[in-house]
Amino acid sequence: MDLILFISKANCETCPQAQKIVESIAKKFRKDLHVETLDMDKPEHRQTANQQRITKPPALLLEGEPIFTGKFPTEQELEKLIEDRLSKQQAKKGKGERSRWWSISGLPEQWGDGPER
Repeated sequence: MDLILFISKANCETCPQAQKIVESIAKKFRKDLHVETLDMDKPEHRQTANQQRITKPPALLLEGEPIFTGKFPTEQELEKLIEDRLSKQQAKKGKGERSRWWSISGLPEQWGDGPER
């Protein structure tokens, strides 16, 4: 499962706290969650944010879908959402389904492979 955090080191007071939350979640789900942090101050990351209609950091994409729009989640809210999605994903396991988001995002395909299992 792929999670992307969009931040801005120059223009975001809440981004450091958002990074801490995502880092904690990444540790809890290290076998099932591939996490990337993209700095919207960099042109290539700004382009990806624009493609996803993300205008203000911090913002999250889970499997290519914006989540918790309008506010950043607490660690508990994000953990519950990921647990729910993983449960659904595991129910579909064996059907050969994979996230299509990476192939249309413009990000390197190898990022979509996630951790080795």
